[in-house]
Amino acid sequence: MRWYRNYAVSLIAALAAISLGCSEKSNLVKVKGNVSLDGEPLPEANISLVPKTKGGQIYRGVSQANGAFEVAAAPGEYKVLVGKPVPTDPSAATPNLKEVPAKEGAVEKRRPATKNALPDLYAQATQTPFSCVVPSSDKLELKLSKTGK
Repeated sequence: MRWYRNYAVSLIAALAAISLGCSEKSNLVKVKGNVSLDGEPLPEANISLVPKTKGGQIYRGVSQANGAFEVAAAPGEYKVLVGKPVPTDPSAATPNLKEVPAKEGAVEKRRPATKNALPDLYAQATQTPFSCVVPSSDKLELKLSKTGK
């Protein structure tokens, strides 16, 4: 009988955790915007919304070919980070998974090493000039410069 009680308590706790997880996803708000570099759309840029308060969830998205992006985030105040990963090896056209030898003749897949093609200022929470408040009726316009100014 004791195992039944423990099972019931565990089941109730699991269902409560699932319902809490679902409720957080339902309160997410879409943040839409555009990102450009020196006036040109910036495709495949990583956009991260980092909460200004410690311990919060980070939300991410990727810009499209025309620079448009969309990130679903919970209401709050965020610093906005932008990065553009490019392979450190120029022969690697895209940072896709590639097969590399592993121990004992096995093969594993790894992403090639990358670096950020943008000035570090845009990828550091302590230096980024961009911030936003969610929700907002305004589109987020991220205008970057190669010089970081």
